[in-house]
Amino acid sequence: MPQPPDLEDPVQRAAYRQELRGVARGLRTSALGLAVIGAGIAFAAPFLGLPRWVPMLVIGPAVMLIVTGVAVRTRYHRNRMRGDL
Repeated sequence: MPQPPDLEDPVQRAAYRQELRGVARGLRTSALGLAVIGAGIAFAAPFLGLPRWVPMLVIGPAVMLIVTGVAVRTRYHRNRMRGDL
């Protein structure tokens, strides 16, 4: 069973930070993309005559992906610190 990283050691801490950046990267990137698209729709909605709820159809899933990405990273960190991975 692998040992958890020693976060007191600067080299291991930097390597672990890099490792954590890769966890759920696709979820977080998708969430950012959807949020930007939703913001663009929200900005353009008055000019296009769209109802106010239309941008929420895009921003809602973006928020759900953000929460999911945070939960996945948190669970990964917890399991990694226990040495379960």
